[in-house]
Order: sequence, then C-alpha cells, then structure tokens
Amino acid sequence: GFIEAVDYTPQRQTAGAGFTLVRTYMAHHQAMGFVALTALLADDAPRRWLMSDPHVKAVATLLHERAPREVAPLQAPPADLLPRKRAVRKARMVRESEPLAETLPLTHMLTNGRYSVVLRSHGGGYSNWDGVAITRWRDDLLRDQHGSFTMLRRAGEADWFSNTARPAPDPRARYAARMQAERALFEATWPDLHSCTTVWVSPEDDCELRQVELTNRGDQPLALDLVSCFEATLAPQRGDEAHPAFSNLFIQARWDEAQHALHLRRRPRLFDEAAMRAVFFLAGVDAGAGCAKPARPAGGAPGAEDCRPEG
Repeated sequence: GFIEAVDYTPQRQTAGAGFTLVRTYMAHHQAMGFVALTALLADDAPRRWLMSDPHVKAVATLLHERAPREVAPLQAPPADLLPRKRAVRKARMVRESEPLAETLPLTHMLTNGRYSVVLRSHGGGYSNWDGVAITRWRDDLLRDQHGSFTMLRRAGEADWFSNTARPAPDPRARYAARMQAERALFEATWPDLHSCTTVWVSPEDDCELRQVELTNRGDQPLALDLVSCFEATLAPQRGDEAHPAFSNLFIQARWDEAQHALHLRRRPRLFDEAAMRAVFFLAGVDAGAGCAKPARPAGGAPGAEDCRPEG
C-alpha cells in the first residue's frame, strides 16, 4: 500500500525527527488515488461515467460559473433617516408554542454557566460544555434534524415517531412546547396517549436531565418501545463542521449493561490533548418499564448526560 501522508508539524515530531510517515490507510483516500490513475490512463473515463448520470448532468452548468469581476456598491442610506424607536417588551417567564404551526421556531437556552443546552420549540438543539460540542448541530432551519430526540413505536407497528415535532412527527399527534426559565417541556398528544418530555440543566453539576412521562388516555393497555438518539461529537463545533466524517473516527462507545449507561470517549489527536468523556444513562424507570441495550453506539435510553475531561 501507499503511505497515507508525511507530517512535518514540529509539535508532533519525536526524537528530533524532521518528519513522520503517517501509516494510516483510509479507504476513500486510496480510492481517490485509483480514480486519478484511471483518469490519466483511460482518457478521463471517471469523468465520463459521472457525467452520464442524469442527476449530475442536470446541474453540470454550475461547474462553469465564474466569480463576478465587478460588484455593484451598496447605496448609502439617506442621512436624514431617523432610527425607529424600539418598543420595549416585558419579559415573559413562560413562552408557549405550537411548533408545526410556526414559520420560525422559538429558541431557548438552559445553562449553569458551564454546561448549556440550546433547544428549539420543535425539539431540535444541541448540548455544549465549556466550548466543546457534546452533540452534533447544524444551524439549518429547513431540516433542523440534529439534537437529542426520543422516538417511540407502538406494538405491532413498524414506524417510529418522535415525541417532539422533529425529526419524525406523527400526523396523528398534536405537538406543543412550553419554555420556562429553568426548564423546557415538549408535549405530544394522541387520542389515547399523552407524552411530556421535560429538560433541565443541573445548577450544581455539569449535566442535563430529560424526563419522559407517558400517560395512557384510553381504556386499553398500551405497549410502547422507546429509544433515545443523538450524534455525539465531544469536539469543538468548528472542527466538527470542517470534517464530520473524520471527527467520527475518534469517538469510542461502550455499553455498561449493569448500570444501563452508554460511555462515550473521544480519543486525543495530539500528545498534549486530554481525552473527553461523556456518559448517557438511564436514571430510573417506573415499575413495568424496562431498558434494553442500544442498537447503535449513538443511542441509549432517556436519562442524563454528564461530561468531563479525562486527566
């Protein structure tokens, strides 16, 4: 195989060496090399294969766009334009929302000064600890599919639905959100079921807590499966946005069956970096409820998160 790269960064050299051979072989980097060789030896065959796809051919004109040579200057506003007086609104301790009926969702922050959780009224959002993103986040109002979500499925049904308005709302349910100073509540109501999810940030410890309450409103027993899902990053937001696939390579996960806890660890990239750890665990359930092992490393059961640096 080929050497992946040669690293000349002085901080990463040992024993006074001028460079280090990076003996990590990434499949997609190897593939890029083979595609380049094929293009050279087979008269740009990969380019012809790509452009034969109708979806790519439909937007091929975008490859020929050029940056404008001249940009029209913006006109200065009239000097006699007086600023409008802004009306001061009274602060409200409670904000209520129907997320599926709103164009722009409400945004709410819960924090103790170190650990912060930012939530939108439809359930999306992210967690952050001391400048480190705990969960993945992209500021995309169109899809807004990132956050910590709880999904539920009825016995005998194949589809999963979220108990918040995102990412997978149930058309049979009515969703509502209520933002308070110290907590956020998300409600979903069906004819025979009511779900209320409450989110707090501990004022003493750097952790968040999520409580899911389910109420049977009908006269028949209900059997439900619940799963909590999120994407862990444990990295600065800018680094994760630059290369999320590369960032995922440093995340390790371990499920503790005895404690019903998912342990997450981010391996350090440099010698002087400290590893980051986060724990996602089930704090408690009522009688009759159970907990199962997560199907993927990024999922667990509704509970709490705690994070701290290692070392």
